[in-house]
Amino acid sequence: MHVVEVRREGDDLATLMSRMRDWLDVHDIEPKFFGFDARVFRLEFATAREAVFFARAFDGWVGGDRETLAA
Repeated sequence: MHVVEVRREGDDLATLMSRMRDWLDVHDIEPKFFGFDARVFRLEFATAREAVFFARAFDGWVGGDRETLAA
């Protein structure tokens, strides 16, 4: 699995979750896991391609390592 982390900015949890869900639906991608805490959303994807695609769309990082996006 390929984990993506997206840092939460601000207090608008519902708006960001809705944007993520809409993006996933439009791109026909279903994460294997979706969770969050007070500061970070964590999603797991089946492929590295899906993970990097999502991370780029939401200024996230793959596997907790922002350098992965440069690959």
